[in-house]
Amino acid sequence: MSLLSVGVFGTSSKENEKRVPIHPDQIEWIDEQVREKLTFEQGYGHHFGIDDEQIAAQVGGMAPREDLFRNCDVLLLPKPVQADFDAMPEGAILWGWPHCVQQQSFTQTAIDQKLTLIAWEAMHRWSKHGDWQMHIFHKNNELAGYAGVLHAFGLAGINGSYGPQRKAVVISFGSVSRGAIHALRGLGVFDITVFTQRYSTLVADQIIGIEHRTYEEGDDGQILAYREDGQTQYDLIDELATADIIVNGTLQDTDRPQMFVREGEIDRLKPGC
Repeated sequence: MSLLSVGVFGTSSKENEKRVPIHPDQIEWIDEQVREKLTFEQGYGHHFGIDDEQIAAQVGGMAPREDLFRNCDVLLLPKPVQADFDAMPEGAILWGWPHCVQQQSFTQTAIDQKLTLIAWEAMHRWSKHGDWQMHIFHKNNELAGYAGVLHAFGLAGINGSYGPQRKAVVISFGSVSRGAIHALRGLGVFDITVFTQRYSTLVADQIIGIEHRTYEEGDDGQILAYREDGQTQYDLIDELATADIIVNGTLQDTDRPQMFVREGEIDRLKPGC
């Protein structure tokens, strides 16, 4: 069976989106037989200070963005927008982050156009026994949490090393939260409490110096937390009301999201939180 051709996009129509799927320095890591089937978008290496000739010498060719849609079997496009889906020919294959649950128009277009979507968010590593091990792009998720905190601090014009000491509450302890915690500590915030639905004793790879507690959803939808003793319950909003920084790193069920701050409770948060 012959290999499919792949169009590698270097630009995104999504505002302020700068990520690319393959770093130019890592093209040589790819098997030569596969590289011959890769067509990169013209200008791909511009932001890296690399001209098209250097990339073209290693791959199957370079082409304008619109030609990739027309001529390639697989469209390697990390962050597509609706205009990208509209440009895909019937039967095309998208390889990227479509986030179909959140983007219903993407899903409907994909159905209508008989597209195949290989979703990065759904790519995981499994053991030979069928047990889930990790998300393939867990490090990217971690960087997202890290970058989110950096961005928020920059917009707010604050830094934990200067001014008043700040308290942070982090909800969940997946890759996004882990990256956020590294950013918080790097920016001088060390009073950090993590709340997870797992018992704190069952949380693996804990970061030294971080307090771990447990939360759960009550019958009425109110989120309840446990104090340090693991027995005493109280409303999580009581904890959030004392925080200067709140990081929500949960993976929500879009059909039944957990509401950590319910209607009428927003005024309990600190001004500027």
